[in-house]
Amino acid sequence: GGGASRAGGLLLVVVALAGIGHRGWSALPSSEITETGPGPLCDAGDADQCINAGVMADQAGKLDLAAARFSAACDQNSALACRNLGYVRGRMEPPDQPGSMTAHSKACGLGDGRACQAAAEVADVQGDAATQLAFYRKACDANYGMGCANLGITLAAADAPGPEIFAAQKKGCAADWDQSCLLLSAVVSQKLPDDTEKAAATRQLLTSKCSSKLPMACTALGVLLDNARGGPRDKPGALEAFETACSGATPHPRGCFNAGLLADDPAAAASHFARACKLGEQLGCDR
Repeated sequence: GGGASRAGGLLLVVVALAGIGHRGWSALPSSEITETGPGPLCDAGDADQCINAGVMADQAGKLDLAAARFSAACDQNSALACRNLGYVRGRMEPPDQPGSMTAHSKACGLGDGRACQAAAEVADVQGDAATQLAFYRKACDANYGMGCANLGITLAAADAPGPEIFAAQKKGCAADWDQSCLLLSAVVSQKLPDDTEKAAATRQLLTSKCSSKLPMACTALGVLLDNARGGPRDKPGALEAFETACSGATPHPRGCFNAGLLADDPAAAASHFARACKLGEQLGCDR
């Protein structure tokens, strides 16, 4: 959520004027008339162009104009426009929290999970825990992984039943939200230590999700495999999962550390610990 998450591309066309310079403006067919921006098309009721105009105004620091453009498209029930409107209103000085909540709430009602998450964040700022939880539920219902992760975290903080937290994190992991995959393993181990059925289901899900693109899922899988949760112990499989967690563009430091713990070769172990340390894992530095 937040302003940095705003979306919408710019549909700009570079028009070469040299070929039409011999004709006067009034003689040009309408298809050849250049425009300074999508504003006129927005005024004519084109929601997509209103969104593009809003993005351009936002990037230029003209928040009032951006809000007006996004509002015009939001009035046409564009979920993206309503979400963008919520972001802009939240960044005004002073922040228009009620306006932001109204816009995000409408986008959420139109099925935009990211907007539901954003509405929950506004509710958090407003100190409304019940509304925050309700929007996390809506975000998760819309299959937005971050919303599912936050729903599970919020439920855990309220000491809710383990199965409800498990369901939220499982759905978040299935939606490729990496943090949910990691938290799912923790739920199975800490909240549902005796539920072999859920442990097995988690192991199966994490096996399907583990890749260098979801490094936390690999760390979570390695922990289950090494600790015989959801099936027999599989040390080679655990080591492979931890090594995968330690690879890729965004490696998981704890995966590197765990790979060092399981490595049989001292040189390989030292290499894993050193990488974990470099990535900010103090346990790796200590080793």
